[in-house]
Formats: sequence, structure tokens, C-alpha cells
Amino acid sequence: DTSVTGVQTVLFRSRTPPAAGQTLGTLYSISQQPLNQNSQLVKGIDFEASYRTPLDAINDSWSGNLTLRAVANKTLNDAINTGTITIDRAGDNGASVPSWSSTFYVNYDNGPIRASWSGRYISAGHVDNTYIECQTNCPAVIPAGFTTIDNNHVDSNFTQDVTLAYRFMENGGSNAEVFLTINNLM
Repeated sequence: DTSVTGVQTVLFRSRTPPAAGQTLGTLYSISQQPLNQNSQLVKGIDFEASYRTPLDAINDSWSGNLTLRAVANKTLNDAINTGTITIDRAGDNGASVPSWSSTFYVNYDNGPIRASWSGRYISAGHVDNTYIECQTNCPAVIPAGFTTIDNNHVDSNFTQDVTLAYRFMENGGSNAEVFLTINNLM
């Protein structure tokens, strides 16, 4: 027969068939093995849109190409079950993923010249979803796996990068380009 004891182990007992007059057979082995009861369920929605056009389609005197792209993710839940408690880590910016994240791109290219901008947004959230925020009147009993903190808030964040590039050699399969990138521009 098989019985589960505790949360982290499984106990297997094996018996021989009972002899005449016995209700249980003879116990001949016991083995205890670790059991991974952890599980994780992640749900979210991904969004993506892009657009590319030659600029002379907008105005005859303009040249080059313009590319716009946006990618976003809405995390609905990130539930982690340890076998004893379930913690939803969605919006837990310190230990998991934010509720919303997105990246935007704008790219201009005209012959050997390329300029691009990207922006990344991360929504406000918590430092850790296992922290209970309180300054006064904190709970007398803190659930296992949780702790108290006076401020469990993380502000939203938006960062930008810019790149300027010049392709000075393009010869069949051989290309050379020089570029300047500034990351985390205010």
C-alpha cells in the first residue's frame, strides 16, 4: 500500500500476501522518497504591434524608412504553491514579474545612417508579495513564509536608450558599422 506522510516525503510500505489466519502479510520493505509538491501557474496576455513605412509615402521630399514597434505583457497571476501555501507573485517586482511591462521602439534608417530609440516601462508593484506592509497595528501572528515591512511599494519605472549608427562599408557579405549607444537615458 502507499501512504503520504508530511508534505515533503512519500512513504511506501510493501507486504507479502497474508498467510492463512493472518489479516496482514509480512512487512518486507519500507522506502521513503522525497516528493516535489511545488507547482507554479503563470497566466498573462502578450501584446505586439509594429508598423514600417518608407517616409516618401508620407511626404515626397522625405527619404528613409520608419519602423515603430510596441511589445507589452500583462501578468495576470504567477501563483507558486509550495505544498503548504500559495503565493501569487504577479506584481512582485523584487522577486518575480511586474503586473505590466512594455517596450517601445522607433527606428529610422536612410542608406548608411540609422537612428533608433527604445523605451521600457515597468509598472509599480511590491518589493515582495510575502511582505505584509504595516507601520502600526501589525498582526500579532505572522503566517509562515511571510514577514512585515514598513514600505512594500516599488514605483513604476521608464528608461530610454538611443543609438546612432553609420555603416561605412557594405560589400556583399562584408559589412562594417560604427555606432554610439546611450543606455538608461533619463
